[in-house]
Amino acid sequence: MNRALLKANARRQLGGDIFKANWLSGLVAVLIVLVITRTAASILSGIVAVGFGTGSMFRMFSDTANWGNIAMNDQNMPLEAIVTMVVKTFLPLYAGILGSAFLVDILISGPFTYGLGKTFLDLVMGGETVKIESVFSGFRKYGENVLLWFMRSLFVFLWSLLFIIPGIVKSLAYAMSYYVKVEHPDYSWRQCMKESERLMKGYKFAYFVLNLSFIGWYIVGMLTFGIGMLWVLPYQECTDANFYAWLTAQKSATEAV
Repeated sequence: MNRALLKANARRQLGGDIFKANWLSGLVAVLIVLVITRTAASILSGIVAVGFGTGSMFRMFSDTANWGNIAMNDQNMPLEAIVTMVVKTFLPLYAGILGSAFLVDILISGPFTYGLGKTFLDLVMGGETVKIESVFSGFRKYGENVLLWFMRSLFVFLWSLLFIIPGIVKSLAYAMSYYVKVEHPDYSWRQCMKESERLMKGYKFAYFVLNLSFIGWYIVGMLTFGIGMLWVLPYQECTDANFYAWLTAQKSATEAV
């Protein structure tokens, strides 16, 4: 696999310049996804924080009053009581915030991952322009894309329980699942993941190194107070789509021999 060629193809397809129409359209597509997902997570987390926070504060005041009675009879505040108060006050709050973020991730990340995959794969497969509206295409088969995201995340999580390395390996193995879904809309979540595993067999490390090669771009982007990093995102998405196109062609050629 020629990483430089894949990245050169991506730059050419995006117009060759970060201020060309395709690159800017790709940037808008990525920003739409980022803004919607982050906003949804923030709103739901805020609602949960207010609800859990209010209940936690009432419990804390109640515990404090109880402690006042304890302190009148015992000058030494028991450590166990302090730990109990902290846990009862903050654990439900943090659990609620994390749970809400996870819920948003499940409900909209799948359809948007499909949408971004289609947006850039269409460009790679011969499209002349980046079609921004394609980022919403994953909502046409909403349930299927949510289920694929959930099952993929679940399998990676379960493999991660063995140790961190198996989880990383499986996340790489399933990395092409949504590209497969774009090309084969009728595939079930299981078929998409199986096909991704088949395609990535022998190429997981190559894909890992390909993504690692963008670190330099992100470092440069950080020097512009993080703004420049936004331009790297469509570049990486387009390169990933090129990798998938190359991978499917490579596998087809190998199996034809």
